[in-house]
Amino acid sequence: MSIKLTKNYNYILFFYVLIMILDESNFKLNGEVSLVISSAKILILGVAILYFIVCNWENLKRCLLYWKQEVFLKQNLKVPYKIGAVLKQSYKIVFNSEQSWFLLLLIVINVVSMIKNGLEINIILLCMIVIISSKSSMSSIFKTFFYAFLTGVILVCLASKFGIIHDEINIRYSTDFLSSIFLHGNLYVRHSFGFEFSNQIPFALMTIYFLIIAWKQESITWRQHLLIEVINIYVFIFCGSRFVFMIVLGTNVLFYIVKYGYYNIKRTRLIRKCGYIATTAFGIGTVISFLFVLLYELTPKFIDAFLNFRLTYAFQAVQYYGIHFLGSGFDAGTFSGEIGVIVDNGYIMLFMQRGIIFAIITLALWTSISHLVVKNKNPYIMIPIIMLALENFVDYQIISFRYIPFICLLCHTSDELLYLERKDKKTGILKLKKNGDKNIVMKIMELYKRYEEIRRTKTEVFQLMNSFDFSNIENNKPEKIENVVMLVPAVYPNLGGITSALRILSSLQSKSCSLTLAVCTDDMTVEEARKNAMLCMPNYEGQVKRVDECEQEDYDICIATSWQTAYYAKKISGYKIYFVQDYEPEFYETNDFSALAKNTYSLGYHIISLGQWNADKIKLNCQNCTSRIDIVDFPYDPNEYSFDQRNYDNYKNKKEITIACYIRFIGRRIPYICEYLLSNAKKYMEEKGYKLNVLYFGIDKKNHFNEATNLGKLSRHELYELYQKCDFGMTASMSNISLVPYEMLATGLPLIEFRTGSYRFFLGEDTALLIDFDYKELADKIIEAVNSPEILKLMHQKAEEKLGQLSWKNTCEQFWNILSNVRE
Repeated sequence: MSIKLTKNYNYILFFYVLIMILDESNFKLNGEVSLVISSAKILILGVAILYFIVCNWENLKRCLLYWKQEVFLKQNLKVPYKIGAVLKQSYKIVFNSEQSWFLLLLIVINVVSMIKNGLEINIILLCMIVIISSKSSMSSIFKTFFYAFLTGVILVCLASKFGIIHDEINIRYSTDFLSSIFLHGNLYVRHSFGFEFSNQIPFALMTIYFLIIAWKQESITWRQHLLIEVINIYVFIFCGSRFVFMIVLGTNVLFYIVKYGYYNIKRTRLIRKCGYIATTAFGIGTVISFLFVLLYELTPKFIDAFLNFRLTYAFQAVQYYGIHFLGSGFDAGTFSGEIGVIVDNGYIMLFMQRGIIFAIITLALWTSISHLVVKNKNPYIMIPIIMLALENFVDYQIISFRYIPFICLLCHTSDELLYLERKDKKTGILKLKKNGDKNIVMKIMELYKRYEEIRRTKTEVFQLMNSFDFSNIENNKPEKIENVVMLVPAVYPNLGGITSALRILSSLQSKSCSLTLAVCTDDMTVEEARKNAMLCMPNYEGQVKRVDECEQEDYDICIATSWQTAYYAKKISGYKIYFVQDYEPEFYETNDFSALAKNTYSLGYHIISLGQWNADKIKLNCQNCTSRIDIVDFPYDPNEYSFDQRNYDNYKNKKEITIACYIRFIGRRIPYICEYLLSNAKKYMEEKGYKLNVLYFGIDKKNHFNEATNLGKLSRHELYELYQKCDFGMTASMSNISLVPYEMLATGLPLIEFRTGSYRFFLGEDTALLIDFDYKELADKIIEAVNSPEILKLMHQKAEEKLGQLSWKNTCEQFWNILSNVRE
């Protein structure tokens, strides 16, 4: 029965939290939705009352019997001094918790204040949700609330992202140090992401962090804290809530102070003083807040400015509304109030809106919760409570539904979550292991990331399918070759594929061709593309246009350079050339994109493959391909890397060896296999008396590798210097070969490549040390080459012979000869 009641309560709590989050969102702007939310609140209140009656049915019958005997028969209510005794005894019969009277008083005061201030059931609903929580455990309450809260926030954010509700954006100017660090200016562009105000997403993050700390306590990992702080930075950038940012950061710092310092000072006077401050935190916050208002004229103006003039607004509001026993109404201190002044101090708002009686009971409630936690010596629950007291200086959260799990502690004074269970070095008391190692936030983010990826893929596929014709073309041969357009996805400097394509296009200038480079993206302006094209190929003299500008032009030759541009090419006039630099279907898992990429080889274009490997892959995997396929050599530029002579005799009996590995986090470069092989080869070689230094390059320097150094992305000059100082180079050409192996060989650097890749299709098996996925084979081949430099000399001789036949001049001439032969 208890399990069933707990489960039912979790359903009520989950639905309640969702409704309250929607109540804070822009869904309320829709009149029908707002009505549904209000109706749902009333429904939840009714269900909560019914749940309370079911759970306490026997106690209620006993209470009725007591009233029948003590009140109606003995007429005790006619005796004034006995009224209190009767009510106290009735309370004890019905309620299990001694602290629930706080909640009952809040309900009574709220009902009375509604007579003066109008209908408002949020507090009654909150108190009922807390009261009926007694049958559930605190761990279950935190868990249910956490998932419900996170679900609601994600739901609102997604609705905003998809345009279902409005993402309100407002601007704020500030000169604080946070804006200088993260925004590089004084302008805050604050998004609401579907909520009423831009600070609600920061509050959501703060709430989530508080929940995790109180729920998981010591079992939170440093990675989870780091994740929260990373999200904290992003939330600050997009929402601009400085105080929440500092509170989340301060919470993190306080957590580690507690984690590593609490057990050393818990028996000292300091911890008792800290406990006293924590217990009275809300009372202290109230006193300080009202002192600032009372001494407003004496307060330095820079403090008021730093607080975004919260002191001024609080002073004006208190002057106008005053502080009364039953409050000045639920709109006082808000934009909807009579003077339109927004007060963000939670303590002043509590007294001004709800009145003195309600405020004192609320402060007593939080003081009681704080005392309970301090008495049980659990600093991890105390941290969020202290931070909540601090946060109420700048916002009104003290009676928010967001902190229901903490208020529920009143009804769970003996719950095991309150006790900090850990093995004490002196007492030997054992800690009960909590299930806190699962990174719930990370899992939710991964699910959202996967959802976003699926949604984005579907959108892109549908757009492409709607935009293009997939039938084969009749590729009519050109009468002349004068106007040539080449289509590229985008133009960025130092991208090998774009640079190679521009080399081909630029070479046609010497053939008296009029050239156009067409950019197939909306993410880049023509000016940016032109600038980047000049960086890639300074001698390019043709035009740069958007692809849609080319649809009405007359071209003799239209050259596609990737699978995406192959579809755009169908809308452009001219004989279709498909310059294939790699087998692109293998860039993806087997999915829509790989199918669309593979389909481009069957469109009927004239394919010119950069190297034999692409042509063989197309013939093997694309049975529907009836296109003409020609091949040009995969070259390198001898002017950039002259063929250097290296003294391989110096390798003889080397004991310290340095290897440079080109690595990128894309599947065709098998980065993790490379890292595994090198890290294990390093250990294996150490056992044999060799030291292997591993230097990675080609990716961002922030990435780290096992027992290796990451040099990051290097310039051509830096690459040349790297090749000069290293003993071996390593690349993984699992798709079409790149320029890196050519560059390494040109500088005389002995190369290690993979036997199963494309390398041997270009430079054979005698120009590099070819390996499989065995780290021992890798290590043994390095050791063998070091002890027998003749192997390296012979490899270098063979590489020099083959590279000597290659150049971009020859490849560009091959390309032109192919074009010339297609003319009618």
